[in-house]
Amino acid sequence: MNFFSIQFGLFLFIFLAWLGMSIFVLTSRMRHDSRRRWLGKVVSQLRELDHSPAAQPLLLTADVPTTSRNPVITQLPKPLVYRTATDVAPYTPVATAFAEHALSHWGSESLVAAASRAGPGVDRWERISALCILTRAKADHIHELLFDALQDKDPDVVSNAIVFLGQLQDERAAEILVTALRLQLFLPSFIARQLEKFTIPLNHLLEPLLEVNTTQARYWAVALLARQDSEGKVPLYKIARLADDPDPAVRKVVVQTLGLLGASEEALVVLKLLYDDVPFVRVHAVKALARFHWPDFRESIAAMLDDPEWRVRVAAREALAEIDQVGDTRHDESMHAPAPHEAADADSTELPTLPFADFTNLGRKTPVHARPEERRS
Repeated sequence: MNFFSIQFGLFLFIFLAWLGMSIFVLTSRMRHDSRRRWLGKVVSQLRELDHSPAAQPLLLTADVPTTSRNPVITQLPKPLVYRTATDVAPYTPVATAFAEHALSHWGSESLVAAASRAGPGVDRWERISALCILTRAKADHIHELLFDALQDKDPDVVSNAIVFLGQLQDERAAEILVTALRLQLFLPSFIARQLEKFTIPLNHLLEPLLEVNTTQARYWAVALLARQDSEGKVPLYKIARLADDPDPAVRKVVVQTLGLLGASEEALVVLKLLYDDVPFVRVHAVKALARFHWPDFRESIAAMLDDPEWRVRVAAREALAEIDQVGDTRHDESMHAPAPHEAADADSTELPTLPFADFTNLGRKTPVHARPEERRS
């Protein structure tokens, strides 16, 4: 009798657990389907508004109510509104409309309180959603809120705060991101990706990073400065000074940047790195010299064909082919150029372009290079 009671009790426990789990799954599915239907109605109404002749652009301001524009949103729960305002995947105006409703219905003070909460037991996604909405609205104190979020222990909060700072696109946000890069508050490459999106000049913020002790900060400072050189204001001499950096990754990005920017005035720095101890630094030094298209350095690059590292030899062959191709193009252009007496009689007063740079007047009559046996000494 006792054995039968134990079996019946065990069966009853399993049955009730299965029943409870089934009810939970069915209820969750019904809530999910209900929310999808509500979102479908919102999307449909917003699409009709977009195609309406009287459609007005959606503005993120707490002064414009959304109840008259889209009454369906007012019937949705607060967590759903918060999360949908952060998600732009379904339809971009949906996120904008939900963010607008959150501001007008619950007010900016409620959002600031949600964005400020941190610690165990706090819904991180509610905080992230609040930060996103306030970022869209460019609310007051958003920079301070995002800086506090950068110091959170939750990586999801920190990563989203970095993305939101990148969306602000102002100097204050750039300063915070540069500080985060210097202090390594998150992955340096992730922070650098957001700084790369800025359209305002960041040279004055990035140059101090060239002097810091953090290797990753120096590396990304050089890489980002190379992308900031739209007006030729990057201090090339400061970048060239890092050619003696103890970290080979920094030396690599230095020579890569000098070649990318065509910094011919720092060609001797690139030439020195041609004989670096680390193979991948020599590879990028060869590529950088080829970018200058100077025949004076052809023999220096040709000497690298005897390098013990196969990657360096491949880079040297490709560089020589590039130099020869550019030389043939310039030679063809010079062959079609008018003779001096014909150019004098021409109506145009422009001087013909010289096919190559001539360094003989500078006192350098031989190319700067080293013999193969001297490379590794």
